[in-house]
Amino acid sequence: PSRNHGLFYLCARAPACGDGITDPAEACDDGNTAAGDGCSASCLFENCGDGVVSGGEACDDACESATCNLDCTTRTCGDGKVNATAGEQCDALTANADNRDCRADCQLNTCGDGAPNTLGPAHIEACDDGNDVNTDGCSTACTTPFCGNGIKDPAEACDDGNTAAGDGCSASCLFESCGDGVVSGGEACDDGNDVNSDGCSTACTTPFCGNGIVDMGEQCDDGNGNNLDGCQTSCLYTPSPGSKICLNGTTGRGRSVAVNPFALLTAATIEFWYRSSDPSTPATAQVNLVHFHPLAYAGGDYPGLVIEIGDAGALSMSSLTGRTLGVVIDARGGPQGQLNARGFDLDATFPGFDEKGWHHYAIVFTGSLQRAWVDGVELTTTMQRDSSQATTFASAFGANFTSVFGSLYLSLGYFARDSIRYVRGGMSDLRVSNTARYSSTFTPPFRATADASTLLLLPMNEGVGTTSFDRSGNAYDVTWSGGTSWSGLLLPCP
Repeated sequence: PSRNHGLFYLCARAPACGDGITDPAEACDDGNTAAGDGCSASCLFENCGDGVVSGGEACDDACESATCNLDCTTRTCGDGKVNATAGEQCDALTANADNRDCRADCQLNTCGDGAPNTLGPAHIEACDDGNDVNTDGCSTACTTPFCGNGIKDPAEACDDGNTAAGDGCSASCLFESCGDGVVSGGEACDDGNDVNSDGCSTACTTPFCGNGIVDMGEQCDDGNGNNLDGCQTSCLYTPSPGSKICLNGTTGRGRSVAVNPFALLTAATIEFWYRSSDPSTPATAQVNLVHFHPLAYAGGDYPGLVIEIGDAGALSMSSLTGRTLGVVIDARGGPQGQLNARGFDLDATFPGFDEKGWHHYAIVFTGSLQRAWVDGVELTTTMQRDSSQATTFASAFGANFTSVFGSLYLSLGYFARDSIRYVRGGMSDLRVSNTARYSSTFTPPFRATADASTLLLLPMNEGVGTTSFDRSGNAYDVTWSGGTSWSGLLLPCP
């Protein structure tokens, strides 16, 4: 027998992953080195994030990637998992929508992205047009226009972020300016109209003598300190021996600057004082006292308004006799093409009417007819010469008058088209108003004063120079030329 009989030999084993024995350095050993079966080829438990796709993992990139979420699921927008690596800012599962807080592309809905967030719920946008323009109907704050938002929207002139009045921008987001009816800035008043004589001027100043505006209670206001120009520094007319203009009957005439005709389109009153110096007894000449007309002859008949005195036959008033006051609206060269000639019989109301005395004449356009008064008494014996009735400026000239003829001008003492029918005598105190002042017997005014309805007022009491100043505040001054002179009111003209 061998001498080694009865002895045992011990053999040492080297540890190896995959031998089915979990050695101390191993977390597991499933007897193989295959991956994806729960125990990896390095005998470690397979987990999400180890870079090995195992178990129920859809992916495993060891960390979040653009295609694999941290929980080893495949990344898709709408999976409810915010994958920042893929550029997602949010993911609200099925609530992703372009009109909600998280858009359909998993981006946060923000003002300016062009996707109006109408459902929120975190924030709601009224609009979102995707630009940085404030004036296109949607602001950079994604609000629609409203006055007071501090943004000047398209329909607004201004927006100062409030709706307070008096700060330069009104509650309706319009610039506050003189004439808007709101007292703002340095305005003393603002009554919202263009009347100078109602206590608040068109410059939004309150009345004071010397402001160049004929305010209530003033007869005149020429804005200077000269007491010798017809208007005193007390804003009363200067008592002057030269208180009327005399016209010589051959060349003497007056012409105004351009006058706005639209103030006369509905109703009007033209009144003045006139005293003839015609040497004939009784007076026989046909004279044109007042003539409103365009500056240039437009062809055809001369459009205009004429107030004249003459024998009934000379005025073609066949049913009247003696001296006649004629009122002619001649618009046959104008857009309406109408003519209206009406005669008023002076002798029928005043037998033996004497033109050589001072008389007050008033022609009233009511909007439907013409009426005439002399010395406050209405002339009721009349004749309508033409069937085409043009009873107002509007019916005669039409609304497009200025586009055809331009402005109206006032000529005094002659017929402007042909330079004929010159007045020989004196005129004073002419007033033109945009209202029908008289409807019954009245006491003629002298001196006439300006009020809110006065378009033009010529006292003709300057006594010197070649200009009669309009005291209405509208500056429709008249320049005299030819044979004109000044004379005392009670003295006859030469």
